[in-house]
Amino acid sequence: MAKSRRERDRPKCAPTSLYNANKRVLLKYDSDDEDAAPTAPQPVADNVSADYVIAEYPESEVEQVPEVKSAVLDEATVKTTEPLPFPRRELPKNPNTGQWPALGSIEGQGEDEYGREEDEAMAYLRAVRSERHTIPELLTAPRTTSHQDLYESGTGDHRGFFEDGAYVACAPLGPALPRNTTVEPQEAFTAALKHRFYTHRQQLHLSPTADEVAALDESHPISFPQGNNRAYADWLRCLRSTPPHLAQLRSMEQDVVFGLLEMVQKHSLLRTKETSPTVSAWIWALLARLDDVGTMNNDQVWILREFGKKAVLVQLSLDNPEGAEALERESGADAEPEVLVKNGDELTVELEDTAETTTDETTQSPTRTKPEQGDSTVKNTTTTPKARENTLATLDMIITIIGEVFGQRDMLEFRKPWTEEEYVPETETAVVPEKPSNPISKLIHTHRPKLNRYEDIYKHLHAHPELSNQEHETAKLIVDHLNSISQDWDIRPGIGGTGLCALLHNGEGTKILLRADMDALPVLERTGLDYASTKRMKDADGVEKPVMHACGHDMHVTALLAAAESLYASREAWSGTLILAFQPAEERGTGAQAMVDDGIYEPSKHNVPIPDVCLGGHVMPFRAGTIGTRRGLVATSADSMRITLHGRGGHASMPHRLIDPVVMAASTVMKLQTIVSREVDPWDSAVVTVASIQAGDAENVVVDDARIAVDVRSIDPRTREKVKKSIERIVKAEALGSNAIKEPTFQTTRSFPLTINDEDVTARLEQVYGSHFPSVPGADYTSTIPKLGGSEDFSILGTAVDRPCSFFMYGGTDTSVWDACEEEGTLDEKIPINHSGLFYPVVQPTLTVACDAYVAGALAWLAKKE
Repeated sequence: MAKSRRERDRPKCAPTSLYNANKRVLLKYDSDDEDAAPTAPQPVADNVSADYVIAEYPESEVEQVPEVKSAVLDEATVKTTEPLPFPRRELPKNPNTGQWPALGSIEGQGEDEYGREEDEAMAYLRAVRSERHTIPELLTAPRTTSHQDLYESGTGDHRGFFEDGAYVACAPLGPALPRNTTVEPQEAFTAALKHRFYTHRQQLHLSPTADEVAALDESHPISFPQGNNRAYADWLRCLRSTPPHLAQLRSMEQDVVFGLLEMVQKHSLLRTKETSPTVSAWIWALLARLDDVGTMNNDQVWILREFGKKAVLVQLSLDNPEGAEALERESGADAEPEVLVKNGDELTVELEDTAETTTDETTQSPTRTKPEQGDSTVKNTTTTPKARENTLATLDMIITIIGEVFGQRDMLEFRKPWTEEEYVPETETAVVPEKPSNPISKLIHTHRPKLNRYEDIYKHLHAHPELSNQEHETAKLIVDHLNSISQDWDIRPGIGGTGLCALLHNGEGTKILLRADMDALPVLERTGLDYASTKRMKDADGVEKPVMHACGHDMHVTALLAAAESLYASREAWSGTLILAFQPAEERGTGAQAMVDDGIYEPSKHNVPIPDVCLGGHVMPFRAGTIGTRRGLVATSADSMRITLHGRGGHASMPHRLIDPVVMAASTVMKLQTIVSREVDPWDSAVVTVASIQAGDAENVVVDDARIAVDVRSIDPRTREKVKKSIERIVKAEALGSNAIKEPTFQTTRSFPLTINDEDVTARLEQVYGSHFPSVPGADYTSTIPKLGGSEDFSILGTAVDRPCSFFMYGGTDTSVWDACEEEGTLDEKIPINHSGLFYPVVQPTLTVACDAYVAGALAWLAKKE
C-alpha cells in the first residue's frame, strides 16, 4: 500500500514531548531571535499547570537531534538534556477569536506557507478530542462569542490554544506553548496519546497487591462467564454502569479481556446508540490490558481486528448508514481475514483469495437489528451533541490505538475527519430538541431546578432505605428539604404512622394531590452501585433482614421533592392548592388506607383539603426516558394471605399415628393450580401464586402445622371474589380429606384494589404530556403504556372521597442495556424487574422525566389561563 503524505513526510524522530503525568515543566523564550533556543525547563508557578511541552524540529535537523528523555521536576532543580532548537514563525492573529493560531491551513493561509495539509490539522483535532476523554488535563471549549473569557481565565494572552472552526483545544491554565509558535500538532498529540496509553498499559500489567485484591467485591468480577446468562448480564451491567477498577483489570487473564472486548463490540459498538463515557473508559482500559500483539494467537488478532473494523463501520454509519450496511454485508460475520482499502471517499473490503464470501443480502451482523421492510437506513438514537462527541472520540481512539499500537496500520486510513457542521457549541446544548410551544412546557423548562442536588438526595435515599411503617428518617429528610425550599409549606406529619402531607396554598382554584410512596423492601441489594444499601432492619415479624429500595420509591420521593421546588418557583403562574402526599407502607398495601383511617381529610384530625384530582406515578423496568399514561385499568388487584394447615406431629418412623401437614400442604398447592386453568374464563385473567411453604426443619420430625403463603392477582372484581372463594373451598376440602385435626386458619396480609385511571383526567394528561415531553431530551411519551404487572394502593387516596385518579409510569432501565437486550431478544431474561435485588433506575434521564411528569400533571389543572 502506498504511503500517505503524512507517513511519507513524517520526521524520522518523533517530536520531543517532555511529558510526565505527575510533574510539571515549562519552556519559555528569553530572546526574540527566531534561531534562539529555549531556556531549560523551569519550575512552574503554583498557579500554572502546564502538563506537557511540545517542540518541533525541521527535517534538516532531525538527524542531529539527540534522544530527549522526559524531564523530572523536583522541589529544587530541573534535570534534563541540553536545550534543543524550538523554531518560531509569526502567524496572523485571528480577528474573530483573538487567538494566535497554530494551524495555518485551518486559518486559510495555505499549506505552502506552513507545510500542513488541511486533513493534517483535522487529524490533530481528532487526536485532541480522543485524548480529552482519556487525559483529563486536556480541555476543549466551544467556539462561541463568549469564549474570550475562557482564554483570559486560562492564560491571559491566548497561548497554547488551537482552533478548528468548531472547537478550541488548550493545555490547562498555562502557557504550554509560546505565543506565535507553530508545532506539528498531529504528531505531538498522537505522541501524547500513545505516551498516556503506554503508561496506563504498564500500570495494568503489574500484579495486583493483596490489599487491592481484598478491595474487590462482587461488583468487580474478574472472570468471564461461560454459558452463564446471569453472570453475562451482570458483566454487561458492570460495563454500562461501573467504571473499571485497577485491581480488577490487573487480575484479569487475557482470555477474559478478549471476551469483554467481544461483549463491548456486540452490545456497545452499535450504530443505533451512543457510546457512554463509562463504556469508553472500559474500552481504553481493556485495550491497555492487552499483551503485545506479537504474543497473540491468530484468534486473538482476529478479535482485535474485528473490534477495530466494527469501530470503522459504526463511524461510517453515522453519516452513511447504507454504505456501512453494504460494507458489513461484504465483510460477512464469518468471512476470512480481510484487507481494508480506501478508494477516494468510498470504503470497500477486499477479501483474501482464500476466503469464499457470501453475497446473500440478508446477512446481518449479530450485533444489530435488521431494518424493517422498506427502511434502508438505520436510525441513530444519539440524542445530544455531547453524546455524539463522546461516541466519535471513542471510535477514533479505538482506530488510533489498534492501528498505531497493535500494528493494524491499514485501519488508520479510515480515520474520518470531523467537520464543523457536526457540532453544536456547548452553550446551545441546553436547548431542548423541540422548542416548547405551550405555556405549561415553557414554565417547566424555566423553573426546573438544578437536579444535581436531587441526584445526591436520590443516592442518599437509596443507600438508606426503610421498611414499611418505619420510614422515620425518610420523612424527616422530606420535611427538612421542603423547609429549605420555603417556610410557606404547610406540613402535616404523622398521618397513618410515618406518612405526611405538605400543602401550598396559592389562591383560589383546583386542589390537586401528588403522591409518592416512601417504603423499601426486605431484599438484599446486588446492584454493585457505589451507593448500594447495606442496611438491615427488623420487619413487622421482628426478623432482621437486609433492606433495599428495590421498587424505586427512592426515585418517587426525589422526583416529587424536585417537583415541589419547581412548582414553588413558578407559583406566580398558577393558582390553587397543591397537596404533596408522602405515603408509607405501600409495599404492604396498607399505607393509603392507614392515612384515610387516620383522618387525613377529617377537619378534626389532619384536615387536609379533599383534592379534586389525585395523581401518582411509578418507575418501571422500561427504557429510561419512556413516560406513559393509559386510560382505564392500569394495575391489577392483589390479595395476599397466609394459610395454616393443622395436623398431628410426631416421629417420622410412625406415620400411621400422625397426620402429616406437609403432605396436606403439597396436595393443596397442586390443587390450587387448577383454579386459573379450570375456573377462570379464558377471556378473563387471574394469577394464583403459592410463594412460600413452611413446615419443620428436622429430618426425623413431623411437625404439627404447615403454612403456605398465597398471592392472588385479578383484573375484574367478580373474578377476584370468585378466586378467593375457590381458594378457601379447596384448602378446606384438602384439610378435610387429609383428616386435619381442625379447619385451616386464614390470615389476610395485604389487599390492593384495582387501579383504574379516570378517562377525563387521563385525557388531560395525554394532552399536556404529549405537548411537553417532545421538548425533553431523551424522553419518549406514549398514551398506551403497558399495564402494571403489580398492584397499587394509591387510588384509595381518591376513591375514599370519591375523587378521580390517574397513575402514570416511566422507565428507568439504562438505555444501552435495554437496547442491547432488545436487539438480542432477551428483555425478559436480562432486564431486572421491580423487587429484584438487581433493580435500580438510572438517575438520568429518569429523574428529569419523573419530575416533569409531576409538574406538568399539576399545572394541567393549576396553571392560570393566558
